[in-house]
Amino acid sequence: MAKYDLTSRSAKGHRTQIREALGFCPATRADEERLAAWLAAEVCPVELGEDR
Repeated sequence: MAKYDLTSRSAKGHRTQIREALGFCPATRADEERLAAWLAAEVCPVELGEDR
């Protein structure tokens, strides 16, 4: 298995290139809050397995 240091400068540059190529931006705190609210409203009420 090849090793790829996800904390290196090269990895940071690669992530930037990938986001630019795909039209994404880094997640923000507001994104995290919206995701948590969506999970609470849409997933938690219907997911009955405690391990999830």
